[in-house]
Amino acid sequence: MRTVKLSSIREKNSGYALVILLVIIGLGVLVFVLQKTGVLARGPKDPNAEGIMPWAEWKIREKNKEQEQSSSTEQTQISPMQFDGNAWLAGDRSKSRGELQIYLSADSVWGGWGGGYHGSDGKQYDITGSEFSGKFYPDKKYVDPNGNEDASKRYFLCKGNFAMQRTGEQSVMVLVGEIYVRGWVGEDKIVSGNMFITSNHKDYKEFEFRGRAQ
Repeated sequence: MRTVKLSSIREKNSGYALVILLVIIGLGVLVFVLQKTGVLARGPKDPNAEGIMPWAEWKIREKNKEQEQSSSTEQTQISPMQFDGNAWLAGDRSKSRGELQIYLSADSVWGGWGGGYHGSDGKQYDITGSEFSGKFYPDKKYVDPNGNEDASKRYFLCKGNFAMQRTGEQSVMVLVGEIYVRGWVGEDKIVSGNMFITSNHKDYKEFEFRGRAQ
């Protein structure tokens, strides 16, 4: 009869456990590296994906700067102009939600959001600071609700920061976060688009704007 020492079994089991632990650690490191490099990144990788949120689009475009294209001859060539208009809560143009100023040049876009407004929650919102900047991205093509493409319109995307004061009956709160502005400008100098404010990329407010630049 063969006799196996208990100590030998324990040493063998300990060896297996160590190997398994090392494999688990190795897999964890591999997953971490793949996530950091974007191989396992969640969400869309195409900045023009339908329904993409502006912060996800901005991140992709910043990562792919070296792949940016120059504007085509079909697209409107931008001379310096300025848009001054109101921002409305998306889907509700009954009340202004502050004023937007957007400056457009041949290669860049920048501006600010200011003023104040009375919110639907009964509180007063005063925008104490808001600036954003960005540029045109010729790879994005304008398509109207009927599916017709207008190659002359140029698309822009901007990012910045905002700060506002929310005043209630017995409280005052300062709100801060990121602001994203994206839109279109055409040969008629009509500027239209959407503005988003968010503090966590999950909860956000969306606004609309439209008007003629000068």
